[in-house]
Amino acid sequence: GRERRQAQGVRSRAVGRQNVAGDVPMAADTIFRIASMTKPITSVAVMMLVQEGDIGLDDPISDYLPAFEDLQVFETFNPADKTYTTRPAATPMTIRHLLTHTSGLGYSFDSPILAALLEPGASATRLPLLHDPGAKFTYGESTRVLGTLVEEVSGQPLDEFLRERIFVPLDMSDTFYAVPASRAHRVATIHQRTAQGIVEAPNPDAISAPVYGDGGLHSTAGDYVKFIQLFLNG
Repeated sequence: GRERRQAQGVRSRAVGRQNVAGDVPMAADTIFRIASMTKPITSVAVMMLVQEGDIGLDDPISDYLPAFEDLQVFETFNPADKTYTTRPAATPMTIRHLLTHTSGLGYSFDSPILAALLEPGASATRLPLLHDPGAKFTYGESTRVLGTLVEEVSGQPLDEFLRERIFVPLDMSDTFYAVPASRAHRVATIHQRTAQGIVEAPNPDAISAPVYGDGGLHSTAGDYVKFIQLFLNG
């Protein structure tokens, strides 16, 4: 029989409250803090540079960021007094390791060692690695390093590169690190679990985040769908 295809219309529906205290309903264009969903976007930026021949997946990151030469790995750690010993890393850290979270970098929330040694918000890159690059998977700060790599290789700030190379071509007009004041009323509030239960924090007047490769972007569901369609459409 003859193949027939029917175009499917895109349907969207918003449910819940964008701001509970203010009784503001969720909308199709509500802006969210997308946190680590920034990581896939930064990773695409890196792969653009790979595709263009500016970098190679198996290049040592120290070829571009000399601070990652002569890496050390934790060998022992004493939680009682927070002392530790280290040894040289067995292998260099490559761009592929960073893309696959096998670099040895972690986060304080998933590593007792880093939790003991790092102040809140501090970077793990100033400490030894949790394991040799390539030895195993550890979710962590790898993509923040990749954001710095994009800046170093492209000569552009990361937010500028993402905007020019990804957001503008995909018409992701509601994706940014700093939310324009005219759109701040569309940002969903944050809720945190406390001993007293879940508490909603009101939004500040100015809504922005540090420009990092591993987090900080604000976006809408619609914009992120456009980004995911980039993969679906090859």
